[in-house]
Amino acid sequence: MKWFLGLVATLLFAACKDDTIITEEKTTFPIPKSMNGVNFKDGYLWTTDLIGQAIFKVNPEDGKIVDYKSYANLGAGIDDVEILDDGTLIWTSPTKNFAGKTDPDGKSTLWLKQVNSVNPVTISDDQKYAYFCSSTGFPVSFYRVEIATGEATVLSDEIESLNGFDFAEDGFIYAPNPVNHIDNTGKLVKVNAENGNFEILSVTFPEEPLKKNFTFPTGVVVKANNIYVLESLNPKVYVVDKITLEARLLHKLPLAFSDNITIDDQDNVYVTSFTGNQVAKINSDGTVKVLEVK
Repeated sequence: MKWFLGLVATLLFAACKDDTIITEEKTTFPIPKSMNGVNFKDGYLWTTDLIGQAIFKVNPEDGKIVDYKSYANLGAGIDDVEILDDGTLIWTSPTKNFAGKTDPDGKSTLWLKQVNSVNPVTISDDQKYAYFCSSTGFPVSFYRVEIATGEATVLSDEIESLNGFDFAEDGFIYAPNPVNHIDNTGKLVKVNAENGNFEILSVTFPEEPLKKNFTFPTGVVVKANNIYVLESLNPKVYVVDKITLEARLLHKLPLAFSDNITIDDQDNVYVTSFTGNQVAKINSDGTVKVLEVK
């Protein structure tokens, strides 16, 4: 019996030593407790549940869950997620102050341990690097992680706090700064993915001349020359022209509070509700449908 217990202890120590954890996979699906990060990949939505500690794969037509991964064994509330071509998930857990990678076989490896409130994640177009940032305080650090090795580099330690951001075709990362440390307003930020240098963009609102800034923006997604910006409180989606930096209101949303945003191949826009299990879908024809994820 002692040799058996010793063997178990040795195996557990080895698992902890390389930070590799088997992530629980289910065949029956709970209803999400919150809808947070969201991404679109290969015809499906991938959404995170910060409260329920899970990632869901969802049919974007009817909200039906088709796959589910629980991170309860890590005690990790998952906030944002990216999906690689091979099915690998790159995710963040601001409640546990680390990020991670889950391979298609269910093995999770922890990254960036003890990074305070690590929240947004995006990946380079070649899927070589993942980028992360803290979402609270000023200044905060901006990280690049080599996906193959997990090697982390601090690109900047003097950046504004950012939320759900997106790597664009021009090689820059566009991000919402929910509350700027100087004037407490919301900003749109452009980050150089090579060195972490950032620029606060001077967005104008021709249709709303009295509006000077965004109101608590929490998510950005970029497609071609359009930057879609989500305002979280009294949720609205604006579209910013990348060239002129003029913003127009795309749609107000029938949600009490929202978190993040993505877009599919047909230009349908999806916004998560933060509380509950709802995702608002802005169809490309301008109509809105609220999906119940279950």
